[in-house]
Amino acid sequence: MILGDKIREAIEKSPFSPEQIAGQADMSVANLYRIYKKDSTESKYLVHICNMLGVDMNYFFKDQLTASYANTGQSNFANQVGNNKQQIRVGGVDDCLQKLEALQKQYALLEKTVADKDMIIELLRGQK
Repeated sequence: MILGDKIREAIEKSPFSPEQIAGQADMSVANLYRIYKKDSTESKYLVHICNMLGVDMNYFFKDQLTASYANTGQSNFANQVGNNKQQIRVGGVDDCLQKLEALQKQYALLEKTVADKDMIIELLRGQK
């Protein structure tokens, strides 16, 4: 299943309309429908879509990582990326998932820190 199909399926399962998702991702609905037919998209759009749907990017790529790992039988594999056919090396699936989980935890802590700082600022503003 291509990335666009996975995005379409996730949106259809969500309580949000394509119009709402496109608006949140700062794109046109026509652009979102074009993404449905592709196997790639700009990361900025994917981040917004993931945030709106409440899923992490792993949701869309886990099958590809697993398939690549199974095909190579190695803990490292290369994927062709972009128009210039750059190669990237990615650790094994387990390694990627562990790093992703650690980054998600770190992100959640940073969000909480920002929220706490905002609350302190508001409290201090109220004292003046």
